[in-house]
Amino acid sequence: MSIASRLKLFHLLHFSQPSSERLIYQIACENRCRRILEVGLDGARRAQRLLQATDYRQETKGVDDRPPIEYIGIDLFEAGNGPSLKDVYRLLRSGGAKVRLLPGEPLGTLARWSNEIGPVDLLLLSNSGGWQQSPRFWYFVPRLMSETSILLVEHRDGSAKAQWERLGHLQLDRLKKNADLRKAA
Repeated sequence: MSIASRLKLFHLLHFSQPSSERLIYQIACENRCRRILEVGLDGARRAQRLLQATDYRQETKGVDDRPPIEYIGIDLFEAGNGPSLKDVYRLLRSGGAKVRLLPGEPLGTLARWSNEIGPVDLLLLSNSGGWQQSPRFWYFVPRLMSETSILLVEHRDGSAKAQWERLGHLQLDRLKKNADLRKAA
């Protein structure tokens, strides 16, 4: 790995803005995540940086026969006044990752595709649409998780500043049980 690549990675992990996203990049690098699912893209900048961070990390390990990073994104895209699906795909694909973008409302899209997507290494749940509040949403999340998967959930306070929180498997089980109880009632 060149010195320039190392400096770019160091900058991304420790000085990138917004500072709340640094946790995402650090976790993805430390755990060598290869399959990443992001629900609710906030533009394509965070996804592009995330793919860069994981790719830089793989370069430092000297692994040449590694499979490509697989990135799956679920978002409204044009329907939600966001960037176009085509532009996001072109931008993310330029980094060499295997990119799959699923347009649509996150809850419905996740319900439709969760079994086919299968377990991922890193699951990012943005709070851009408030769909995290739905108990039905949490019913599908465990289908995307394995024992080694990492779940990061975005929370926004009153000042619209985002914070990312890592949820453990116990917290996820509690959210799923609440969804099961509400479904049974």
